[in-house]
Amino acid sequence: MRTELKRNLCLAMAVFGLTAGGAQAETATVWSTDFSSEKVRDLNPSAKIVAAPAPATGKLLMLSNGGGRTPAWCAAKELRLAGPVTVAVRLRGKGFAGVGPVLNFNGYFRVGKNYWGVEIPGTVYGTQLDETKAMTISFNILLAPQPESYSFDISGQWALKETNSAQTIWIERIEIMANGPAASFISRVEPDKTSYRLGQTAKVAVAVVNPTATPFKGSLTLTELFDLEEKTDAATGAVELAPGEAKEFNFSWKAKLPEAGRELRVTLLDAGKKVLDTYTDFYGIAKDPSYLNTMAGGVIAPVWNNRYNCSYVGPASYAQTLGFIQFNKAMRLQRFEYFSWSYNELAQFMPPKDEEPYLGNEGIWWQSFKKFKNQVRMLKEIGVTPISYVNGGLWGPEAYKLYQKHPEWFLAVGSFDMEWRAKYERRNEFEFMQNKTPFFYCYFNPVLPEARRYVADQLIGIAKEMGFEGARWDVWNMSVSPGQKDMFGKEVAKTAEEADRLTAESLAAVKALVAKEVPEFTWGYNYGGPEEVEKTPLIIAEKCRGGGWILDEITCTYQEKTSPFHYWDAYRDRIVGWGDHIRQLGGIYNPFPFRRGGALYTIDHLYEGIFRLIGGARSYMPGEFNAGAAGKQGLMAFRYSDVFFGWSLRLQPATQTLVKVTAPDTLWWKSMVLLGTGANGRPRAIVHLVNSPPVNEVEENPQSLVRPPVKDVVVNCGPQNGKKLPVKAWVISAEPATPDAEPAVTATVLPLTRHGNTAQVTVPWVLYWKTVVFEY
Repeated sequence: MRTELKRNLCLAMAVFGLTAGGAQAETATVWSTDFSSEKVRDLNPSAKIVAAPAPATGKLLMLSNGGGRTPAWCAAKELRLAGPVTVAVRLRGKGFAGVGPVLNFNGYFRVGKNYWGVEIPGTVYGTQLDETKAMTISFNILLAPQPESYSFDISGQWALKETNSAQTIWIERIEIMANGPAASFISRVEPDKTSYRLGQTAKVAVAVVNPTATPFKGSLTLTELFDLEEKTDAATGAVELAPGEAKEFNFSWKAKLPEAGRELRVTLLDAGKKVLDTYTDFYGIAKDPSYLNTMAGGVIAPVWNNRYNCSYVGPASYAQTLGFIQFNKAMRLQRFEYFSWSYNELAQFMPPKDEEPYLGNEGIWWQSFKKFKNQVRMLKEIGVTPISYVNGGLWGPEAYKLYQKHPEWFLAVGSFDMEWRAKYERRNEFEFMQNKTPFFYCYFNPVLPEARRYVADQLIGIAKEMGFEGARWDVWNMSVSPGQKDMFGKEVAKTAEEADRLTAESLAAVKALVAKEVPEFTWGYNYGGPEEVEKTPLIIAEKCRGGGWILDEITCTYQEKTSPFHYWDAYRDRIVGWGDHIRQLGGIYNPFPFRRGGALYTIDHLYEGIFRLIGGARSYMPGEFNAGAAGKQGLMAFRYSDVFFGWSLRLQPATQTLVKVTAPDTLWWKSMVLLGTGANGRPRAIVHLVNSPPVNEVEENPQSLVRPPVKDVVVNCGPQNGKKLPVKAWVISAEPATPDAEPAVTATVLPLTRHGNTAQVTVPWVLYWKTVVFEY
């Protein structure tokens, strides 16, 4: 079973490009092809082996955009591999522009006759192709930790919607690089969780392979890195391996402050303390892991929907559930929300004991209570915080019974359909058809102590029985509106100000009751946009208090031409500014992407992800945007969490004079300067440099064209409080450090010089987004 678990995790990590792994000290090319031994010929109408055009020599694989799949380009057998592997493709192209996807690689490493395999997560984007200059694009794969014999094949699938024979890719070389046979290496580092609450035990398995013919003795050191330069020694241990042996070594330690995304760096040393290999992985430590759920740089919608349906409404085997769990672990998910799963929500979350399956989501879908309970348990085992959606309204048979027993608990608003109730009572009959409208619907009077106690007990119940560690309110959250009356005709709140106060008090009362029984229970809410809370300052303050997860749903409509925020500069300031406001109130900002699942074109995904992360936003849907060398922006925000969403951050007005950037106006920065404090307690100034979209309207750039990089950006920072200049500076990035490099999440120290009464640095280039941090 453990081998199967590892294989599932390996597959998930590979497919979604989330392979961990740092520098491999002893890598070698284990296989390559440059098509030199091939004959010039047609493979199909749009794929050919051709002689390289002058001045190049040899042969190339030429692919013309005819749509669909290409034939297999090459194949290999008997490759003895384990752990991190890189597939590098050297290629050129003409006729392509923009940051959108061009060609998806369909590559596979396969084992044995059963064809268990790992797919290559490869996509080529228009900006990565140049007719005059060959580029090498690498894809990292994580194979099983123990050596096995693999076969390998690779083909392509055009990602473009329209065919165009003038669009051509020439592939010069494909090679596979892996740990060589000359020295022992690390083949896997696997924390047992994606995040740890303070005081929990972190458990990490490290697999080491000795491919040599001699015994190996050495040691492993495990170091936690967080913020910019902070680190702690986590664990050490001796390593002994027989010739050809692969072995797993286990380490554990207590999770401690500060709350932050962590990079775990594992180093393998020989008996003489020489470094043979290093390997990195990532996890978080927080009081509430929701704080670290930062994968907001994009959404892998089709795959996510398949996994989500398996976990939610659709039937699922144990293997599918296991795949869903391992998918979330590979995505480093910290928070997962079960939407509208319950039998009756606040009236009675759990279904009657004799109903399996049961009707959930207001009587719409048949669901399995046994499956839910099992999935919640499995999510918690990998460190994900499971959240229960709470509609807030009461409906169905249990709500009706409660209404008959305690009508004084309810507001004088609601609906009742006797005909639909009669049909619903026959829900176990063959002819029964679900109905999207509940037969009974009403609301509690939130100011009554009895109603508050009942609501709190329901939430305590799902925490203790189901294992939920939080709830997100929708539609109604202990709220009352001005003019609403109780069942005796008495107005509960006469004015908007009174309704604001009573709602905030009622919400706080329920939270306090739950906290007595479940201290770590966390909260989330809808209606978190500025348009929705303008007249309810006490409610939004109470929602944010203690790290409330604030859903800003209105942003999903901002692509519409009727919205003032469909202009990128307006969207930028709206998202960054409101995210800072929510943070100052103590909340966690969660704005929806355009159209809920993302805008129409790749460039829109890119920039909405950038501005959401700059605004400190989190997302409960896993995803990572890596198009056109943008890099893993979500992972960057997770790793350097203090810089991107630390509680101390405060956005500065666009008129601030502390930071000045010398660059073209197309490089945006003026409304994205923040002050904060690092994990070491030292003050900081942070400025985000964004190479702006060439078209200032959302969904008006179907080719996803981008600006050329901005070079030699000069950034000056003055003294804080008129006294002290910065003493150090870094540039943080997920994109390549230089034009010829590959994307990597890095924090690089910049040379700092004195320029008048300011400290000055130069950022060599900005492709899409880089962040400069000055420390005092």
